[in-house]
Amino acid sequence: MKKMFGILCSCTAIMSYLAISPVIADIANAFPGANVSAVQMIITLPSLMSLIFSLLAGRLAKRFYKKTLIIISLCAILIGGMLPVFFHESLVFLLICSGIIGVGVGGMLTLTPAIICDYYTGEDRNRMMGFQSAAISGGAMVFSLIGGWLSNWGWSRAYLALLLLVPCLFAVILLMPKGIIEQEPEGENRQNHKQRRHLSSFIWFISIIGFVYYICQNTYNTNVSLFVEEAGLGTAQTTSIATSVYTFSGIFAGILLQPMMKIMKKYTMIFAIFISGLGLLFAYLAGSMPLVVLGGFLCGFGFSTFTPAGTCLVSDHATLSQRSMSIAIFSTFTNVGSSLSPIIINAVMGAAGIPGVRSKFIVTTIGLVIVLVITGLGCATEKEN
Repeated sequence: MKKMFGILCSCTAIMSYLAISPVIADIANAFPGANVSAVQMIITLPSLMSLIFSLLAGRLAKRFYKKTLIIISLCAILIGGMLPVFFHESLVFLLICSGIIGVGVGGMLTLTPAIICDYYTGEDRNRMMGFQSAAISGGAMVFSLIGGWLSNWGWSRAYLALLLLVPCLFAVILLMPKGIIEQEPEGENRQNHKQRRHLSSFIWFISIIGFVYYICQNTYNTNVSLFVEEAGLGTAQTTSIATSVYTFSGIFAGILLQPMMKIMKKYTMIFAIFISGLGLLFAYLAGSMPLVVLGGFLCGFGFSTFTPAGTCLVSDHATLSQRSMSIAIFSTFTNVGSSLSPIIINAVMGAAGIPGVRSKFIVTTIGLVIVLVITGLGCATEKEN
């Protein structure tokens, strides 16, 4: 139980930078001469920086204990979050701090699922992956709500929400196990390991599927506010209900992951893609906010099922010394897909001459149907590892 608590405490920190999201408009007002896209990078930069450092964490796991690397990652997030409380006169400095946060987030994205795989196997691992997903979603909600509340005393005070990482850090130091250094095996197993030095092709397949899935699925997050405004369905406050439900549904998905994987096994990813596609379809058909909110719930549920299910599949097809790097590759592909989603979807819509925000939901629904079929064929032909 102590081991589980220590690991899950670290997971709540992964999306802690969302504490800043409620004050982006206030930051833009504080720097009236700045480009709006530059201000928005305060939120997007941690995700972009994590692409690099998630891969680096995979390499470092071969030399250092995962607990040590997780502590360093948490300290990076804490430092990047606390500096703006005292020094917030420069937008460039705020962006640098977001980059520091991204260093820590990148490490956490790779190391937390990897340390779960070190100590849990089979259904216990699936259950812990689900709890990890629930902890990430729950942490995102808590940090965002507290950041919004603290902003009543000034936008820079929203960063104080990251002080919640201090008890998380102590929990990791006191309760988290060290993890396994992913060295190559010695002795008679070394020859077999050399034969599997290259990553399984199925790991690359799942990573590419994750890349395309994130491009389509992230359309809901990046367009729901614009859609609600375009369709005249509500205001920014009503839109926040849909986004909150999206995050909240991830908690349910995490709790239910283990029984879902027990029944559907490697086909759980296909179920997640189907649920996300259904959510995007409901958003496309929405003529009122309840249907938009339902679409958000389904998209969030599918997203929080797909990611841990994909991580489990990747882990199953990797050797011990490949595990962290395989998870890092999967994480990198999905994060790149998420980051490029608006650019790619807008380019596709423009090239096809399809107008309107609503149309993006049906285009990405069709995209997920194609992804679902390809994933189903790939999983059906792949042998159990």
